[in-house]
Amino acid sequence: MKFPRLPLTREHGSWAVLAVPLAVGTASSVQVRWEHAALAIAAMAAFLSHVPIRVILEHVAGRRRDDALLRGARWWAPILVGVALALTSVLVLRGATFLLSCVLIGGATLAVRSTLQRSGKRSSLGDLFAVAGLSLGAPAAFALGSGGMKDSAFILWVEMFLFFGCTVVYVHMKIRAAAQKLHAFSVRDRIQFGWVTLAYHVAVMAIVAVVVSAQRTPVLALAAYLPMSIHAVVGTIRLTGAVQFKRLGFMLLAHSAAFGALLVWAWKGAV
Repeated sequence: MKFPRLPLTREHGSWAVLAVPLAVGTASSVQVRWEHAALAIAAMAAFLSHVPIRVILEHVAGRRRDDALLRGARWWAPILVGVALALTSVLVLRGATFLLSCVLIGGATLAVRSTLQRSGKRSSLGDLFAVAGLSLGAPAAFALGSGGMKDSAFILWVEMFLFFGCTVVYVHMKIRAAAQKLHAFSVRDRIQFGWVTLAYHVAVMAIVAVVVSAQRTPVLALAAYLPMSIHAVVGTIRLTGAVQFKRLGFMLLAHSAAFGALLVWAWKGAV
């Protein structure tokens, strides 16, 4: 029997935003348990169901969709949603009631993001809402292995959101620059296109420094942001309209992995 093709997202960076928080939250928790595997599968199923559900809703709204794509969406959406709900229910019944809050917040961020992007065009704000939802994997996984939702889990969520927000503003800067189709930018052009990126990274480093000084996160957590921040500053200084997005994607994936590894190192020393 040949199964219909599963419609997948074209936003490849979203896979890292899903996987890294789950991995960091799991590795940073006091104890790794079998429930972490159930959480990861539930999160993956919910993530994969997003595109099929969107295809179905667009068809209901009157938008013409490819027959094969629609068939795949109708096949996979109930299966994936069922897996996500079943595993989440098991975890909640075993005492992880905090997952209900994560589900509600995640659903709200998805709804806002979908509303902001009805035109089909990506926006920085919409992607930031998506990052906020996907980053919930970190506090959820941390709480599963640390006896429930604590202040540390919330801090971990904030740290994840701030980092992946860095990648969002940087990528959108590159998209706007590439749209100009210019190979050489003046200093004024670079300031015009890059001031949001630079301001965001300065704000992130300042926020994390305050959290560190308040002893709510390890000092090493501040160092976890440095590779991406340095890359963003250098990329803004050297900004041109010639952008190799495939290469940029691999570079940001490497930064995400490095950030996750450094943050786990920091938190394992503090837990």
